[in-house]
Amino acid sequence: MDLRYDDRHARLRGITGIVIDGPATYFAEIARLGLPVWCRGQTALTTKFLSFPSAINVPVNVGGVGVTPDDTVLADECGVVIPDRALAPDLAERAEAMEAREPDVIARLLAGEALPDISGATA
Repeated sequence: MDLRYDDRHARLRGITGIVIDGPATYFAEIARLGLPVWCRGQTALTTKFLSFPSAINVPVNVGGVGVTPDDTVLADECGVVIPDRALAPDLAERAEAMEAREPDVIARLLAGEALPDISGATA
């Protein structure tokens, strides 16, 4: 399967990742394209012949959460979060700071410190 057209189309529209409220197919192609996809699992079944109606830049519901085109979506290998619009900038900044501290935390764990001591939970 050749998804290069789809990948170019998505990237030209500013899409940096895809969230699917269901399973996805063609994981080898998805990995090759480098366009991250979050979904509920993998399936061999495809819907490309079903001609479902589709739309772009419309409100949707993903996992019971309403998402609008101007919402912020934060995602990593652990999952997807759609924060309240007003909180998104602060949450993104805090997440980036936590990510930047992670190498130090890992080094301290490897040196024998306990995570509750590092995080301040012991206090």
